Amino acid sequence: EKIGCDIHSGFSCPGVTTAISTSRATAPFSASAAARSVQSAVFGRCNPGAQRTFLGDWSSRFVAFQGGFGSGKTWVLARKGCVLAARTLANGVAVSPTYQHSKQVLMPAISAAAEQLHLDPHYVSGDNVLLLRALPNPDSEHGCVVVYLRSADKGEAIVGFNAGWGIGDEPARWPRFPHDPKRDAMRMLESRLRDAKAGGQLCFATTPEGRGEWWHEWEEK
Repeated sequence: EKIGCDIHSGFSCPGVTTAISTSRATAPFSASAAARSVQSAVFGRCNPGAQRTFLGDWSSRFVAFQGGFGSGKTWVLARKGCVLAARTLANGVAVSPTYQHSKQVLMPAISAAAEQLHLDPHYVSGDNVLLLRALPNPDSEHGCVVVYLRSADKGEAIVGFNAGWGIGDEPARWPRFPHDPKRDAMRMLESRLRDAKAGGQLCFATTPEGRGEWWHEWEEK
């Protein structure tokens, strides 16, 4: 199946940064005062090129930010997740290439962004989740928005919860198992997005890693 893409490029040290979005629409998002406040704070700190394009795309089902080292990929991905959480008030999932990457890179980035945006983050190590305690979610066992932290090298562990949105860091480095869907993190991540009212947007940030599965799915397909 062909998926149309809009590609927006801008220069970001040290290389070119690209925001790619597919043309599949998602469900409407909340326009609450809290959500507008969070979005305004994030937009005030991003660059006006690819970062703003990536952050401001709410109509596409899949959105990707691709750039070289130092282009602000993880910074903008973490803030996109926070804005999604504030707009939807739905639980989300954040997937890293490895557990170590999640603990050392993505979780601290989301937590720092949430702290800056006054979302009152709290990491629960036993469940490997990040609570955004300033964002109420009565459907959550914690009473607030929960971000489930998972790793692509354990795709079979992306189970046991439902989410309304997702973010993925460095997906070009994720192992792929096209003939074993239960181990394939990309397929498992998509399968978790069952909260229809939240829209199910999936956002990724990555460095170019050659013409592998990532290139095939985003540039060719």
